[in-house]
Amino acid sequence: MRNSLRLAFAILIIVFSASIPAFSQELSVSAIPEGLVRGVNSVIRSHSRTYTIPDDNKMVIRETMCLTIMNEKALSQAHLSINYREGE
Repeated sequence: MRNSLRLAFAILIIVFSASIPAFSQELSVSAIPEGLVRGVNSVIRSHSRTYTIPDDNKMVIRETMCLTIMNEKALSQAHLSINYREGE
């Protein structure tokens, strides 16, 4: 039993560590097609917005965006925004 736990833990570590480089390479600047980077200040890599309505009086909007800044002209877009407002 103890050896099977060690084996399962080792497999979990290997799988987790193998997924980290794949994710980082997916967002590397070299992965952006040449036609999308020519003459631009920034590139939106991913963008999602999810609406969840847990009950009649609540709504949760979750938005995520990954933006690659290509030059100094786009530095104004480099910000973190965390908004929270209690429903009315």
